[in-house]
Amino acid sequence: MIPGWQLLWYARRLGRMSGPEVAHRLLEQFKRMTDSRRDFGWNRFSGFGGPLHGLPGFTPALPASNSARHELKSIEAGEFHLLGQRWPMPVGDCPWYAQDGVWHRDPMSGDLWPGSGTFAFRILYRHERRRGDVKFIWELNRLQLLQVLAAAGASDSAAEILESWMQANPPFDGINWASSIEAASRVVSLLVLLTLASPKLRCRLDVPARRFLAAHTYWIARYPSLHSSANNHRVAELASLLLASVCAPGLPRSFVYVAESLRGLEQVAVSLFHPDGVGAEQSPTYAAYSLEWFAIAGLAAESVGRPFSADMRSRLYAAALYLRTIMDDSGRVPRVGDDDEGRVLVSRLPQEDKYVSSVLAFVARWLGEPALQPPSSDPHLRDQFAVEMRSECAQSAGTPTDPVDVGKRLSVPVLKVFPYGGYTIARTATERGTLLIMFDHGPLGFGSIAAHGHADALAIWLHWGDEPILVDAGTYLYHSGAQERDLFRGTCAHNTLSVEDADQSLIAGPFNWSRHARTRVVARTARSITAEHDGYVRRFGVIHRRDLSFHGNILVIEDRLIGRPSKARMRWSVGFLLGSQVETRLDGSRANIKTKGGRELSLHLETRHLSWAKMPAPHSPAFNCRDMLDHLSAGGSIFDPQSPHLPHIRTVITASCAAAA
Repeated sequence: MIPGWQLLWYARRLGRMSGPEVAHRLLEQFKRMTDSRRDFGWNRFSGFGGPLHGLPGFTPALPASNSARHELKSIEAGEFHLLGQRWPMPVGDCPWYAQDGVWHRDPMSGDLWPGSGTFAFRILYRHERRRGDVKFIWELNRLQLLQVLAAAGASDSAAEILESWMQANPPFDGINWASSIEAASRVVSLLVLLTLASPKLRCRLDVPARRFLAAHTYWIARYPSLHSSANNHRVAELASLLLASVCAPGLPRSFVYVAESLRGLEQVAVSLFHPDGVGAEQSPTYAAYSLEWFAIAGLAAESVGRPFSADMRSRLYAAALYLRTIMDDSGRVPRVGDDDEGRVLVSRLPQEDKYVSSVLAFVARWLGEPALQPPSSDPHLRDQFAVEMRSECAQSAGTPTDPVDVGKRLSVPVLKVFPYGGYTIARTATERGTLLIMFDHGPLGFGSIAAHGHADALAIWLHWGDEPILVDAGTYLYHSGAQERDLFRGTCAHNTLSVEDADQSLIAGPFNWSRHARTRVVARTARSITAEHDGYVRRFGVIHRRDLSFHGNILVIEDRLIGRPSKARMRWSVGFLLGSQVETRLDGSRANIKTKGGRELSLHLETRHLSWAKMPAPHSPAFNCRDMLDHLSAGGSIFDPQSPHLPHIRTVITASCAAAA
């Protein structure tokens, strides 16, 4: 029997669905009931011939570096970390991947998720608490260990790991078949291994690889992520079907998969990226993740003479240009929305610090756009795609002015507004590097459920040179996060104003929002922008309006509450989360900040009777990692005797440096 609280989740989820989606879910449920009674097995997926090609455009493997050899030894010894979690040490003489339950054991709780003998869709993983967060076991079962082994020389243990996984995970039993994006990730992992493997290893892998690809493509095609689920999951599914079909042309239905995937990718690119290039999921890392899939799939499509259309390439160019615009001098972007550290190609297991810049460098080569190149990126497997620079995209998309280049030449703030995605980016060149400010006046997230969005309307982020100074709290955990999942995506965790410590939008589940705050731009000039959101109107009778005006290296923030408050002595507060490498000294209404690199800023409250308070606040620097950072806040009550009117808070942020000549 399904617990009542889970039924409530299903009811809320159903409430966000359209009529066509409800019909799709009913059909999907019928297919699940039918498949649960069928007898699947690997032998059923062994009947196709033809060649097995490597990934199109991939160059031969480079000589393994010392770090790659070290990772190879760590993986073979079972001493590795995924998503910030150390996997349990192997016991006994046999390899870790040969031990019972290794592919289903949660590394934190030690409990086993269902495996062979349990139909995948009978596993209720979304609200599981006892076993742990399903993200951990899924991360291991993406088999991206195989990519690392391939990059390090593709040792024979790669074949043994694949065979062990297939033995423990027959089609379509267990937790590892419950999500198609995980299956799509495994397809790429296998193709990378085949691309970089020696002829001897490829021969050994031939039979299991064919069964593996046939089963995975069948399952991905049978259960597509559509409607409100058609986000980055759909990109991964379509791209993996295209890649598998191009690399294994004898695969059943490969011709159909190629045609349908190309058509589907064209459609999802339009929905997943706004016309101005902002990712509709409102997360730069999720946008980069989708772009990585698109670029690899685009190379595959070109290899069979069916390139993406000019309109699609133009949309992907805009997405890449947006990421380049919000990038600081070190190649990092502000953390906005969710980030689960998902990757398509993996060279090493530790967290990839400059993931977005690495993907951007790859996309710049693929699109033939040198202007998209990031200021820096770390060496990676993506660099082994041999793509010559060309200018087809520039010819099809025009050559819009690059705000990054303009910001380098001028010492006055250059504002770039992304009206569809809802961000304004200010870049000012200073003698200590680029002063980058990001302002959110966009939608909550993608589609009706806004799965990866945060309640961060009218928030700001500030990077200076290579240092984040006003930052986001991060993500922390997904399924097992419970109250902390809500905490990290709530309004109080972001650099904006909150009323009664309430969220602007209403949370309806770990990946669902029942009511979305709506934002709109009220006014805009060459040096200022004013926006507001209605997230507090129903509950508190007020609108939050924020005005940003830029004067060289000075930013003036003015916050107002507008309307008729629904209750007396309603509390409000304005807060800013400070980066990990800063020191703060408070002097009443002034906060003086000094970074590790010696940069200095001041935050001055020019509203009477207000002063700063500093408290530790939770922060997640990476998935499954949690620490505390300093949080500045100031607040009061709407009917406070010292402030009898609706509040008007003026905060002046000054970067203590001379502008560049």
